[in-house]
Amino acid sequence: MSEWKEYKLGDITLPIKDIYIPDSKDNHIYIGLEHIEQETLRLNSLGVSSDIKSNKFIFKANDVLFGKLM
Repeated sequence: MSEWKEYKLGDITLPIKDIYIPDSKDNHIYIGLEHIEQETLRLNSLGVSSDIKSNKFIFKANDVLFGKLM
């Protein structure tokens, strides 16, 4: 018998959806999936918030990020 237990992600996490509304005057650095290299997960660039056109979620230290490509 395996020592591993299987859980649904929603049963062991609490989604936090703090939203950032972009402002062309802001100059915050951000990381999106487009900045992460496939397979290696290396960070290959950064974005600047003044380039963002749509609302985004904010994450903080110790948050676990979950990204999906559609």
